[in-house]
Amino acid sequence: MPFGHFNKKKNASKASVCSSIRSRQNSNVTLDGRLQSSKLSTSISKSDVTAASDLDSDPKEKGDQFYNYHGRAFLPEVDGKQYLLPCDDEEVERMEVHELALWHVFRKSLFAPVADDLEEGIRVLEVGADSDLPINCQYKPVDTTEGLPFPDNSFDYVVQRNALYNYTRKEWDEIVIPEMIRVLKPGGWIEFVEGETTIQDAGPKMSTWLMRLNVTLQSRTLHTRVGRQLGYYLQNNSALQNVEASFRSVPIGWLGKVGDIALEAHRRLFDSLRPRMCDDWDMEPFKYDLLTKSAIAECKEFRSWSNYYYAIAQKSGDGNVTVPVIVVEPTVQQDEDVPYF
Repeated sequence: MPFGHFNKKKNASKASVCSSIRSRQNSNVTLDGRLQSSKLSTSISKSDVTAASDLDSDPKEKGDQFYNYHGRAFLPEVDGKQYLLPCDDEEVERMEVHELALWHVFRKSLFAPVADDLEEGIRVLEVGADSDLPINCQYKPVDTTEGLPFPDNSFDYVVQRNALYNYTRKEWDEIVIPEMIRVLKPGGWIEFVEGETTIQDAGPKMSTWLMRLNVTLQSRTLHTRVGRQLGYYLQNNSALQNVEASFRSVPIGWLGKVGDIALEAHRRLFDSLRPRMCDDWDMEPFKYDLLTKSAIAECKEFRSWSNYYYAIAQKSGDGNVTVPVIVVEPTVQQDEDVPYF
């Protein structure tokens, strides 16, 4: 069940907006795989604190909204919708490692040109944020596929990351992207950052796991290639202009620190997918762990790699402008199936 956590930041400074992102940048992955994070302290106005105090408590503390399955916390099914990934602290840490890998690949946290605006104070909506947010932020859990509970033209900057395992192609096409554009103000920026399910130069064990993963995703009609198509989505929406899309390749398990972090991100992803994958393939958890452990070990030997994608666009003033997509291609390689490091 796609489940959006919405982070609405009003009159937020750059420091407070980026605090959770920066804590991920400053994190490090130890050899035993544990994540150690250092929080960035921020100064917050009294009015922000007052607004935050009126919010409901963290929904993760409300046990009746979740159920334990194979040792992980999941959202319950609603109308046949089954969320593929768990919703617990381990999953939050996985997303933090993923963000850390993104930063090491792109060497920046923001892709849209909003840094100066954040200093001045703007309204930001982050779709898919966890609840560990600065105190001047609101946290609102909703089902993204039922639409966003905000009026038109509400936010200056709307961003979503790491939603690859959340939505079907139809939901991306008809709900998620249109809704994010709807709540974006004219002149505001929209931003997407996604990985992909494909791992290039995979070893035999990894290839077996990827085959099973793709069957699991296809059985749920999830959009497995959305990262590669982000620029196309934005370019073909008449309400957007100044579209920019690009990608970078990331080594998995080799080429130094960035490869180590990417490997850890994939290991944690394998752990998060274990409950659903074991069900789909009628596999005992210990056999799944043996397969994924072998697959991870192959990455360094075979010099495996994958791609991360981003796309940004600005909402036009009249909502009726179509411009060509600006694809910022790598200067050395332009084939997405050839690594760009």
